[in-house]
Parts: sequence; C-alpha cells; structure tokens
Amino acid sequence: MAAVKRSLNVGMVGAGRIGSPILVNLAFKARNSMYLQVHSRSRTKAAELVDKVQRDGAQVACRMHDKYSTMTKWCDVIIACLKDEEAQHAVMLGRPDALLTNARRGQIIVDHTTTNVNLSRECYEVAHRRGAAYLDAALSGSLAQARSGMMTSMVGGDKAAYQRVVPIMRLYNENTHYMGGPGSGSAARAIAQSLQAMHTVAAAEAVAMADSMGFEDVDNLLQVLDTTPGASAMLRRHGQTLTRLVRNPDEIPPEAASNVDSLLHDLALARGSSTSLPDSALPVLTTTRRAFAQASQAGVGGMDAAAVVHFLEGAAGEGNEATAASGNEPALGEGPEVADD
Repeated sequence: MAAVKRSLNVGMVGAGRIGSPILVNLAFKARNSMYLQVHSRSRTKAAELVDKVQRDGAQVACRMHDKYSTMTKWCDVIIACLKDEEAQHAVMLGRPDALLTNARRGQIIVDHTTTNVNLSRECYEVAHRRGAAYLDAALSGSLAQARSGMMTSMVGGDKAAYQRVVPIMRLYNENTHYMGGPGSGSAARAIAQSLQAMHTVAAAEAVAMADSMGFEDVDNLLQVLDTTPGASAMLRRHGQTLTRLVRNPDEIPPEAASNVDSLLHDLALARGSSTSLPDSALPVLTTTRRAFAQASQAGVGGMDAAAVVHFLEGAAGEGNEATAASGNEPALGEGPEVADD
C-alpha cells in the first residue's frame, strides 16, 4: 500500500454485478489509504451496499454522488464498470457531463466495461486531448472470481498511467496485465472470449464424435484426453454436460452466466474489431458464430454454452442467414450484460 497516495480520491462508477464486488474489495482492502467516491444508476442499491460494508468494518471513507460532474471534480482516479457499449458511450462521451469530455488534466479513468476496440480508442483520444488518461481494462472471469479479487484484467493505454494505478487495481484484481496501446485490453479480451467460444464448439464436436463412435464411458475418455495434447479447458468444463445433451436431446440445458448470448455478443465484438479480415480468413470464428447465432435464435440464449452442441450441423453450412443477419459489428448496446454493470 505504500505506493498508493494516502489522500487519493478514487471514484467507482457502476455498482452492479461486477462493480459491487470491486467496490467491496476496495472498501475493505484500501483501509484509510483513499477516499472512495461512488456513483451508480441504482443509487439506493449502491447506498445500501456502502452502508453494509461500513457496518461490516470497512475503514475507508465513502461518499455517494448523483452527478458525473462531481466525480470528475473530486476524483484522481475513476474506475468504471458499465452495463454495455451504449451505457459506456453515454457515460464516457455522450452526456453533457460525460466523464471524458469533462476530464481534468492528470486524471486517470480505468474502464472495465466490455466493449469494442474502436470505442476504446475513441475514448482514449478524447481523454488524451483533455490531458487525462483512459485505460481500457477488460475483465475476464466469474462472479466468484470478482468477489475474491481473482479476475484477469487486460489493460490497454498509456503505460505510465497503468503503472500509477496498478497498486489500486490489485486491491480488487490481482491478475492485471498491461497489453499495449489504446484498445489492446479490449482486443485481448475479444480474442480470449473468441477462443472460449471456438473451443466450446470444438469440445461439443468431440463429444458428438465420441457418441457416434460408440463410447460408453465418455467420462473415462475425457480424463484420458485431458492428459494429451488435445486437452481442452472447455472440454474439461463442459464435457459432462455435453455428454448428457448428446445422449438426451430433449434435455433442457442449464442456465449459466457464461451463456450462449453472452458469448455470441463477445464473438460479434471480436468480428467487429477485425474487419480487415474477410470471413474466409476466419473460418473457425465464422462457423462458431453461426452455431451460437442459431442456438440463440432457437431460444436457448440464456442457457449454458454447451447448448451449442445441438446446432453444429447447421453451422457447417455456407452462407448461413443467422451470421449474415447479425452483421460484422454490433450496434451500441447490442447483446446482454456481460461482466459489466
């Protein structure tokens, strides 16, 4: 904590699904090394959370705000965790009191919102013209990891600004990595989530193959595969669920936070950020998007990503309408809430 200025004013914008555990970690771990300024659209919910952490023994001083203008006035560092690109655009750029268009010289904005690379770079440029620093700090991980401070953060932007806020970020996220210039954090997450989706489709195909080959003890097969070069984190995660779904086609897949729609949204962000490449240069990504789009359109968007196993055959076709309809880049606000608030 020696690297954190004692009187530092740190703002938290967004206290939803992921913002709340970030706020809790800051409140307990910062102790009296900072003043915590909090803004949330759900003011009542955020105020209740602040009251609770203080009753539970958090020593950090907290103040609630209902205007973004007071956040830019008082805060040295602002941490944002917003619901989607639409909310991000409004809060960072679109509103009269938007954070970046009113940022002060020397201020650092750390943005954990899941967004596309182009919007991240636009935010960086606006902040830079104001003499402030904007860091796109994409997050990857589960709610449990957020609560324990063990999500992975991939950060793009000015390296000097990143180094200044690392001691703060590690209070709520131990796994933080500098990825490069503006947009690099968002790009790294897009690639990571694309791999997760593509590996899920590959795992689904492997389990379908195993069933067609007559394997009775698929669990044993999965254990053996895990010791080979073909080992897969997604096969490890989804193997048993995939086996049940393949053998019981009428079984309803379980609901999950990392679901069909959330990964479809991530795939759209990834495709929209790599428009210099045609679909023919991204055959695995393109097929994966088709499979997830078909699953979403079939009504299982909120279900575990393993549900995609029922949509492999259609995804292999050329010119699938689901992919064409979804476009190469999502509009602002497209897609569900994904690790944002």
